[in-house]
Amino acid sequence: MHLLLTGGGFENKGAEAMLQTTRTELGRRLADATCRVLCAGREHPLALQQGFEPVCWPRRPALFHHLVRASALAVKHPSLVPLLVQHRAGAMKAVEILADTDAVIDVSGYAFGQPWGLSVLRRALAIACVCKKRHLPVCFMPQAWGPFEDPRMARAVTQLHKTATCSYARDALSVQHLVAAGVDPNSIRQAPDIVFRFEAAPPADTASHLATTGMNADKPFVAMTPNMRMAEIEGELYAASMAAIARALTRQSIPVLLLPHERRWTGPVARRRDDHVLCADIHRRADHDQVFMIEANLSPAQLKAIIGRADMLVGSRYHSLVFALASKVPCLAVGWSHKYPELMGLLSQQSLAPDSAALRSGALPELALRLWGRRTEVRETIAGLLPAVLSQVDTVFDRISHLVQGATGCDA
Repeated sequence: MHLLLTGGGFENKGAEAMLQTTRTELGRRLADATCRVLCAGREHPLALQQGFEPVCWPRRPALFHHLVRASALAVKHPSLVPLLVQHRAGAMKAVEILADTDAVIDVSGYAFGQPWGLSVLRRALAIACVCKKRHLPVCFMPQAWGPFEDPRMARAVTQLHKTATCSYARDALSVQHLVAAGVDPNSIRQAPDIVFRFEAAPPADTASHLATTGMNADKPFVAMTPNMRMAEIEGELYAASMAAIARALTRQSIPVLLLPHERRWTGPVARRRDDHVLCADIHRRADHDQVFMIEANLSPAQLKAIIGRADMLVGSRYHSLVFALASKVPCLAVGWSHKYPELMGLLSQQSLAPDSAALRSGALPELALRLWGRRTEVRETIAGLLPAVLSQVDTVFDRISHLVQGATGCDA
């Protein structure tokens, strides 16, 4: 059975964790399942390193070649003619990447909504429409959706959900955004992020990385995962605020460890999107010998293992917060969208996801210190609620594997 995973990637640790979790959990339920990944060309070597077969979205051909290929597809697949007319090159490219595919699983964390524009949504819709014509299941894993203020986006996402075999939202506000766009509420199920089931690396895999920082990891410490997108939104204020949190903690003799979550090695956006650059800036601003930083490009499993060793996380990367909550580590979420308070509310921690007003008022250092004082109590609360969250994630994978198995006729 050949599964095509879409919406993931290998530069962002959360996106890679979603791919690996999907492969692991569906592999446990579906015999002989193999996974290909639709990803950017620059990520192909990273995909191969992780044992995935990379697939690239084909480039737009010249007009003559486009007409020749469209004509050939129309002759070979007459049922696809309406799609070739409606989606043009999108449908043609979808047909190409869906060769030898038995099912499509979309693992986007947050790709469909106003911040990301119409083109990403149209690409997903082209794939879903071709899948439906070819009787292939297409499933959208739990993710954040919306808002859809552009009427064209509202129409596209409504059609996407009509076409999909199943789709999940991972929070109540995403469901509201979908319903406001015109999606049938009965077509949406709500479930937690699948990365709650992602497995951490053994401690031995992280020992050398922690040793290079000079920090004593056997003593209590706070992990910090900055986010370049927050820096783009809030400007200098964000790095200054994260550095202020670090200084407030170190004044109480609490070490802080900066962890880059997204690494971009090549291309024009490398410096602008690389969290390592931001971590280095915060490290410089904090200017304290108890603020440390990981220089290496950690795997998602190593990142989760280190976060799991921390006594607290100050996080702006969504999946670093999932890593922490799954490890029963108390978190202060400093985020930029609705997905952060919705995630924290899942484990009754919504008060620890302050809005942007707290950042702009300078209240974050005090919130971090309060959480540090309550960390034992908060850890116990998370531990009590976590089993129910994990059970919901298991139900998602059980349902997806049943749908895929039923559609393909393969044995579990």
